[in-house]
Amino acid sequence: MRILNFVLKYSCFLLFIFWSETISSQIVNEISVPYGMSKSLFEGTDPIKIMIAADFDAFRKDIGEERGYHPATLTYRTKTDEPKSVLIEIRVRGNFRRNNRVCDFPPVRLRLPKTSRDNENPFFDENKNLKLVTHCRSNNANYQQFVIKEYLIYRAYNLFTEYSFRARLAEITYIDLSGKSKIETKYGFFIESTEEMLARIKMTELPNIVIPPYQTNQDVMATFDMFQYMIGNTDWSTAAQHNVLLARNDNPYDAPVAIPYDFDWSGLVNAPYAVPQPDLGIPRVVDRLYRGYCRTPEEYKRVIEIFNNNRKQLTDLFYYSEQLNAKQLKKALKYIDSFYKTINSERNFKSQIEFNCLKKEQ
Repeated sequence: MRILNFVLKYSCFLLFIFWSETISSQIVNEISVPYGMSKSLFEGTDPIKIMIAADFDAFRKDIGEERGYHPATLTYRTKTDEPKSVLIEIRVRGNFRRNNRVCDFPPVRLRLPKTSRDNENPFFDENKNLKLVTHCRSNNANYQQFVIKEYLIYRAYNLFTEYSFRARLAEITYIDLSGKSKIETKYGFFIESTEEMLARIKMTELPNIVIPPYQTNQDVMATFDMFQYMIGNTDWSTAAQHNVLLARNDNPYDAPVAIPYDFDWSGLVNAPYAVPQPDLGIPRVVDRLYRGYCRTPEEYKRVIEIFNNNRKQLTDLFYYSEQLNAKQLKKALKYIDSFYKTINSERNFKSQIEFNCLKKEQ
């Protein structure tokens, strides 16, 4: 098996060299990692440009429960501006988006073998595995906008709390070594690994445990609940750890914190495949529903102040995005503005938040 894997990887590398001769120098020249990048991939905000070559026909067909890794080659530019190619492995990841009726190009997990890590480039410095959110559908430009909006949501949550996953936008050129698909360049984004995120906040994960939301850190949870309401996201569960990671520090008496991820089913993104759960009683994902527990007037006042204080940074994040087109920018800002109208109106706040908040017995 080891010999077979080596042959596959070496074959992939040779195929990449052959294909490179047919790729225009312009594509290679545009591959870049911004100069002055800090140690972590996720401490920067400038989009990076890379190229991935693989048998994407075989990759996209391998979407079952026992899917495996496929050999691939990743090309980037080093700090000395030299193009460099390294062998990696890629695997289809995700649940809903790996369904080929939903996405013809599923999300990717990149595995970077130790021999491929490069001290010259922080892209490989600490990352063994990276999650890549892809464009989902190759022939629909709207899906690029959905990717950009989900990326901006990750960035937005970073404004409100350190207990969040970071993300880095990437412009990726995909080369299908099977020859069945044309070369395409699409936006996607990398998500900070769980290990790197936990090390940054100095906590450990609490997997496979059932904790009701009101037993988590309530300062963090108040922000969590309001943020999910702001973006119109109901596709999460703290108790079931659905699109939520629970983490705690070394003190076993401290309440754990809830950290959200996967925002593509939010109303702010408004992807065509996203539909609310029938039992929630909302017809569309753009219809907001507050799913947090009830809080005291002082707690509500505190969290509203947090969101008002970050309003300009939040709107600027979307407004100055070079990748978001004018139509989607207008929709996003209008959706965010409607949230602020709700939380800053006593009448609307009572009808939309306080009326729908959950009691502890629920």
